[in-house]
Amino acid sequence: MKTTRLTLPAALIIFASLFVAFTNKTDNNGGKPAAQINLTADTTLIDTLNNALTQYNKRLPAEKVYLQTDKPYYNLGDTLWFKAYILNGEDFTPTHQSGLLYVELNDDTTSNVRRVSLVIKDGVAWGQIPLLSKIFREGGYTLRAYTNWMQNFGNDYLFTRRIYIGTSSAVKWLVTSDASLNKNNGLDEVKVDIKLNRIDKLFSPIALKKMQVKLFDDWHWVYKETMQTGIDGSLKFSQLLKEKTKVANMHVEITSLEKADNGKVVQVPLTLVKTLDVQFLPEGGHLVAGLKCTVGFKALSDNGKGTQASGVILDSAGKQVAAFSALHNGMGAFEFTPKAGEKYTARLSYPNKQTFNLPAVKSEGTVMHIVNSEQGNLININVRNTANSRLSDSCYLVGTSRGVLYYAQAVTPNQPDIAIAKNNFPTGIARFTLFKGKQPLNERAVFIDHQDGLNIKITPNKSTYSKRDSVSMAIQVSDAQGFPVKGSFSVAVTDNAQVKADTIGNDNIQTSLLLNAGLKGHIEEPGYYISRKDKKAWQALDNLLLTQGWTGYDWTTILSPQKKAPAFEVEKSIKVTGYVSNISKKPLINHQVIMSSQKPFFITATYTDSAGIYKFDNLPRIDSGSFFIQANNKNGRKIVTGNINVKNFIPAKVDTYQSPLIPWYVNTDSTMINHLKRKINKAEDESYKLSGNVLQEVKIKETKIIKNSFWDPGFADIVYDEKDIKESAMLNLYELLKQKIPGFRVVNNWKRPYGGLAMTMRGEYRVYIQIDGWGLPIHIDDPYSAEELIAEISEIKNVILTGLELKTTTGTARIEASVAVQLTTRNGRGWYKLPKTGTVTYRPIPLMYPQQFYSPKYNI
Repeated sequence: MKTTRLTLPAALIIFASLFVAFTNKTDNNGGKPAAQINLTADTTLIDTLNNALTQYNKRLPAEKVYLQTDKPYYNLGDTLWFKAYILNGEDFTPTHQSGLLYVELNDDTTSNVRRVSLVIKDGVAWGQIPLLSKIFREGGYTLRAYTNWMQNFGNDYLFTRRIYIGTSSAVKWLVTSDASLNKNNGLDEVKVDIKLNRIDKLFSPIALKKMQVKLFDDWHWVYKETMQTGIDGSLKFSQLLKEKTKVANMHVEITSLEKADNGKVVQVPLTLVKTLDVQFLPEGGHLVAGLKCTVGFKALSDNGKGTQASGVILDSAGKQVAAFSALHNGMGAFEFTPKAGEKYTARLSYPNKQTFNLPAVKSEGTVMHIVNSEQGNLININVRNTANSRLSDSCYLVGTSRGVLYYAQAVTPNQPDIAIAKNNFPTGIARFTLFKGKQPLNERAVFIDHQDGLNIKITPNKSTYSKRDSVSMAIQVSDAQGFPVKGSFSVAVTDNAQVKADTIGNDNIQTSLLLNAGLKGHIEEPGYYISRKDKKAWQALDNLLLTQGWTGYDWTTILSPQKKAPAFEVEKSIKVTGYVSNISKKPLINHQVIMSSQKPFFITATYTDSAGIYKFDNLPRIDSGSFFIQANNKNGRKIVTGNINVKNFIPAKVDTYQSPLIPWYVNTDSTMINHLKRKINKAEDESYKLSGNVLQEVKIKETKIIKNSFWDPGFADIVYDEKDIKESAMLNLYELLKQKIPGFRVVNNWKRPYGGLAMTMRGEYRVYIQIDGWGLPIHIDDPYSAEELIAEISEIKNVILTGLELKTTTGTARIEASVAVQLTTRNGRGWYKLPKTGTVTYRPIPLMYPQQFYSPKYNI
């Protein structure tokens, strides 16, 4: 990544980050599998492995996706601009396989808030997601991008990025937060010290103001008190927690009770560590009695992030045999020689006294140790075995990278170290496997860095610029030998006072493809391992590969391929498929199926195959409309018995746990403080006054009205009309409610008088749903589960809705607080399940039309 700084008016610093997506550059071996074969035995196994890998890659060719966004965090009302690069996983060239890319934003309840599809052309796609306040709420989100085909390889192959969406700085407080978790009479006690400062009044403390403070354990508050801030704007409290209280997502909600603040609310996530999870992973896979072994470990706190940990390894008699201490982000390694029949335990000395069991010791086997120095061109591999392991000459060491075989070597028991030249492999993660016949014995991943990245030089046409001046830049890209490189590139230009420069490359295409895409789980600060600006970074990178270096295929799958077709198909274009059956659910063969759309207007037809399946391919682009599909009988008329359905898109599963994000206004740094100071400085504001025809402020006085709604106009707190429902891009009512009601969920309530019935909730509020004035009809025999209720709500498709209204009631002593939802349908007769006949309406995921980034034309 290249950073260029230009001096502009009003003390603004501009930086440009240029990311290389793909080029015509090849790896140092030409990008082709050229395995170094050095065998003293039959090469049949190597041929078998090589052919199996080749066939696997032909049957399941991997794809990789990288998204460059214009900023790392956003405010409500912003637009998230992005460019996507979709590459072949083997050589990082543009994919010509998939034609559609899905980009989505999921909130921290793991609910999808926005999902769009984009057309891929020559390996690139671009688009934008407006972060409208009627769709999004302040909080953490996960940005994901993937093709349908990529779902065959699991979530580790998907592109993911955590972003925070905030609100305008003009309506926020600055928060300084400090929280700790300690033991008090055997119980956990959380202590919180918060200070509030104003943004709009020279950062003065919010002193002597009445506040309601709630401490939340996920959805439930465990502490509630009305307090007054101190003269310094401070709020301090402590609370004993129940034994099973979750601290991973604990946060404080502060609501101003001052009339002038109009109920202002601020959320403050807390970073607390209650317990650690420490995993111990022997190099190569096993602890073997009598063989010295390197053991990697990783310590994770409740919030899923690596944390400093140290301790000792004890045998069954309590004798110390080794000590360990994390080097970086909770990861480290140590060596010891295990004994037969022993059980080993790790006891922490920091940050607490937890104990963990090490993996069991095998009485026989092999250990593979790799030394991969940062300097030099050799990887040294040592293979040792126990006398009773019965190794033979049929052992082979193979090396792969990106799913391609690059190295093969016959191995004899306890032979001297094997030295392998690094230039056999491309830059990135290489994986070594020791085989006995077709059985893998040991595996280990290492990182190879030939320092062969592209050199990017950005030269501005001048060093300083005047107000509203145009900026021209010359961009030169060359390879390690200085030769020009042809490729696809993108540049993001932002204000350095608002966005911190990513100086170590935590989020660029290089770290994404070379590191993130080849490892399991979340990687903290991936740029640290690639840029390596301190002496311990190379060892930290090796520890990372010891603990997280396993992803993608396994050899069992490679050598015993399943004949079953992949679960997810390659999508070249917009496609609709489904099934037509008779009343006995048997397929209707060679029956005509007609599809039509009003916007854009078209009509087309096809016929079902021998399995009753119909398929429409290469359909026209459709942004928010729907398709009408009808199955006809042999006489060309709609079938009156039987069924026609549509195969809906199955999105990638969302991880249930999302690492918490700290809002920009909590413990903010000097960069943001300086930016805010400039924004509230009147003299500075004068230099940003608009010129030209400035529009006057528009005040909306009328209330949005839903025609034929059961509620009177003005009764609802929030109103969404048919246009809003279409723009939500949600297909069914459950998805829509998750988007429009933050915190909406379906739970099993075991408290009386409900007795285990599933209920719709928002926090501690009940959610009551009405359709055209009637309560939501449930067609499931009591008692029903949360899953069944979700399925029932999902049956209601959004294409029938013309309005959604929300009303929140605070409750009284006799009536519980609740959220009422009123739905208005197109026919006004409520909703009930009709027997499925020969027609179905289907609204696909919106296909996005890329827009041009706004570029003003100044009259200087």
